[in-house]
Amino acid sequence: MKVATAMGMLILVIMIVGCQKDQEQTVVIKQVEPETTCVIIEILPFSYVCLSFQSVFQDYRAAIDTFRAVASRQGFELADTMLAVHYHLPDQKLDSASWEIGFVVPESLVVMEPLSVKKWNFNKVVQASYRGPADKMDTIYPHVSKFMKSHRLTAAGQVVERFPANPSSNDPNAFAAEIWFAIKSD
Repeated sequence: MKVATAMGMLILVIMIVGCQKDQEQTVVIKQVEPETTCVIIEILPFSYVCLSFQSVFQDYRAAIDTFRAVASRQGFELADTMLAVHYHLPDQKLDSASWEIGFVVPESLVVMEPLSVKKWNFNKVVQASYRGPADKMDTIYPHVSKFMKSHRLTAAGQVVERFPANPSSNDPNAFAAEIWFAIKSD
């Protein structure tokens, strides 16, 4: 009888813990919705080494591979966090657009073409977080635009996407990125 009671209690505890885990997962899913992830933050200006592209925005992995090949010929290893710097919103449907891929470096770094070192001189940004399929990341941009409009913010420069240097190829839905929209300071 004691064994049956103990087993019953154990099953009850497992069911309660399981239900709590389901509730926790629901909360996490709600926290990563694009509408809830926009914040205004201050950052320090930074320098970055980059490879420039004049094309329709292409797959991150292909751009990283191209950058990796060029950088390795100059003796650079990829940083943990890559940057994509866009001179137009990445979700705009353009025949050709200017954009760069690279990572943060000391301003004094000397590189050879086709790489260059540039400075991002903005210190106030709207930051948004994205997690999901890499090819669906552009779905966050309308939410950021809506946030900026509702807070009466004005864009002041390029858009920076920060993402892992080696995005997970095991789970295409686990791509994570942080997007920065430079805004005018008051």
